[in-house]
Amino acid sequence: MVWSRPELLQEILDLIPHARYLTIDSEFFCGQEMAMPSFLTPEVFYEHYRRHHQDQYVAQLGITIAISDPSSLTFSSAVNPTHLANNTCQELGLPPLFDSTFRRFSVNTRVSEVTKFSTETLSFLKLNGFSLDNWIDTAVDLTTHPKAVIDQCTEFWTRIFVKIDSLHGLKGFGSAVSITPEAFLALNPRGSTLDKKALTGISKKGLQDACGLSTNFLMPIAHSTESTEGSIPQVFSTYTAGCLYETTVSIDYNALFDYLGFFLSEFQRENASFNSDKKVEYYITITPDNGYPYAVVSNYVDLLREDIKSLTGSCTNDLDAKVQASACYYHRSNKSNPKITLCVRVWRTREEAQLYAHRVIQKMKMELYGLRAFTDAIHKHSVPTVLFSGCTDIYLTLASIYGEHYLSTYAQFLTLISNTFPRCFDLKIFVDLPPIINHLKTNLSLGARSLSQLFSITSYGLQSAQSDADDTNLVHDAGYDSLMTALSFEWILGHFLAITGTVTLDEHKNLLYKASSIKVNKDLPKTNLPLLFNYCWDKLYVHQSAFPYPLKGDHAVISSIDKDRPYSYSICPLPCSGY
Repeated sequence: MVWSRPELLQEILDLIPHARYLTIDSEFFCGQEMAMPSFLTPEVFYEHYRRHHQDQYVAQLGITIAISDPSSLTFSSAVNPTHLANNTCQELGLPPLFDSTFRRFSVNTRVSEVTKFSTETLSFLKLNGFSLDNWIDTAVDLTTHPKAVIDQCTEFWTRIFVKIDSLHGLKGFGSAVSITPEAFLALNPRGSTLDKKALTGISKKGLQDACGLSTNFLMPIAHSTESTEGSIPQVFSTYTAGCLYETTVSIDYNALFDYLGFFLSEFQRENASFNSDKKVEYYITITPDNGYPYAVVSNYVDLLREDIKSLTGSCTNDLDAKVQASACYYHRSNKSNPKITLCVRVWRTREEAQLYAHRVIQKMKMELYGLRAFTDAIHKHSVPTVLFSGCTDIYLTLASIYGEHYLSTYAQFLTLISNTFPRCFDLKIFVDLPPIINHLKTNLSLGARSLSQLFSITSYGLQSAQSDADDTNLVHDAGYDSLMTALSFEWILGHFLAITGTVTLDEHKNLLYKASSIKVNKDLPKTNLPLLFNYCWDKLYVHQSAFPYPLKGDHAVISSIDKDRPYSYSICPLPCSGY
């Protein structure tokens, strides 16, 4: 993924070790309403769910991170209600109350090319103040790749960078041994695949690009040297730092090694004509605009299959076809031989050229690994993830980051969650529990359970909450909605645990649970409210689901990543209307 702000991912990663919890919200503006058929098993439900969403990707991802702020804690005594509630929170593994500051992030992302915006969708976005042009201009690709793929990809480009560097002598480019058109063929793991006609075409392009670089870079140097005999051209004498000249070229991947040989050998001849006395010392780098892992890693499918098994426990047989589809999406082309964009840069010193090539490799690693670093950090530090009606948020986020081939089965879905978001709390399940929603309606006069109405009640203990208000806070902005989820979670923790105390399920409520389509009477605590919080962990609410009982994930395969922590997940569809 290529971030519009490269430092943004690192900023998020720096916050994760200090996070009490984080919230995630996604917007998939092209999504259609899902009509669920009758079914009997979790696997059947998941298959319908997966097919419905297989052509949808997250269009906007919102992340809010709650950071501990001990300075905001003001306990006057050990019997303070908030202090007592925090003891309860600690016993249940919940974050403590009223000690958070919030950082929110919103990332616009590319969606599948097969997804189309309807007129109704565009009208809705416009009415809500959403800028489609801004989204398109800033959209990033969330596609990530396994570490083994990234290692081979960066090794591939490093060999090319080292070879180009070796063509420089003590006085820069052209002062070493003579460069031949075959100089790079030994680096090609697949050997030369060009026929005579294609080879002639790529040699002409190499000559043309070498002449272009000569005209735009070497010729001005020669003229400057001639005007003042024996002097160094002004572009060098006034040099402080940075690239002296750059240009881009586009070639087919299968012609890469032939092109590099033809281009650099021709440019060496041009250099001999304009810089025969080697008065001007400069160094060249040739780097790609991204890593092109699908093209340069020959055993990509095998490495991907190993990664899928390590994260989900199994892998489907149709992986090759899925990878081919992913490659077409990644390259924005149906061709198996993608176009590669190369940037040719000229530097004053060898140290600068080498440092730049090193930075390209580091940037390549970061972009190819992308948000896997984010989910790795969440898993490493066991940061709880809070959602609101979060099944689709979790599914589409994982599908966009890892790929649909990691989510082919229900067991894969559950196991991948356990290796990415180790603890989940779906706030929708909690606020829809009858004792909770009745209390909200009665005590707070909430006529509905909509997210925006619930979030608007910030006068009950959230005055100290802070956030980076850098946008217009519009509804259906994923970053803003993720912040509202965090504020709501904090408010509900404080209001119910610190102020309300406990709520007992009376006999009538218990009968409702027994008679309803949700069979949780054996699991649902009947004593106090804090245990209701505990019940809502590690379940995901499914919007408008008619499923008659919670989906159990006890049979999920445990990944080799962390066998000592076999988390079990279930998706909990409740019989009340969805948000």
